[in-house]
Amino acid sequence: MIRIDNAFVQLPPYLSAYPVLRYARFETRSRAFEPPQLSQYHLSRYTSGPAAERGRLAFIRRLGSNPRLPFIIQEPNMTIVIPARYANLTGDPSLLSARLTIVGKIVFNVYNGFGDGASEDTYLPALLNASPGLLRELGVRQSALHSKQTIFDGVSQSLTFPGRVVEVVPVAMYN
Repeated sequence: MIRIDNAFVQLPPYLSAYPVLRYARFETRSRAFEPPQLSQYHLSRYTSGPAAERGRLAFIRRLGSNPRLPFIIQEPNMTIVIPARYANLTGDPSLLSARLTIVGKIVFNVYNGFGDGASEDTYLPALLNASPGLLRELGVRQSALHSKQTIFDGVSQSLTFPGRVVEVVPVAMYN
């Protein structure tokens, strides 16, 4: 078991479709993804119109009601991966933009080559079938909109971590 104090968790940009996660901060170094258009206080369903909302809801339906969310914590020379199920999260989205205490069990502690294949298997099919409008909203670069390989590479890159990787299955996440 491990306790992580004062941690800020991050998510890949393509997860911005979830309403409860709309306040999360995003970082990306991918050729396919840039920061999504959903800003910290932007409620896009009120500004993007019904077509965008339908695309967003279709994307969420493809993922299912309880997808695995790959939270990460970046530390010098180490990445901590915290997989959590959507239904197990609080209904208060502001907690996901605060510094948290996380208690959990270490299940992997490896060097080089760790990739979160379970999250890739969950999100990639939904992204490849998403509309161009939703992909733009999720932060897919204009040059990558029509290339399934670039989207695949972007998802893979956002879920592959160099150096030491520790995966922690959370028991509790609180502010």
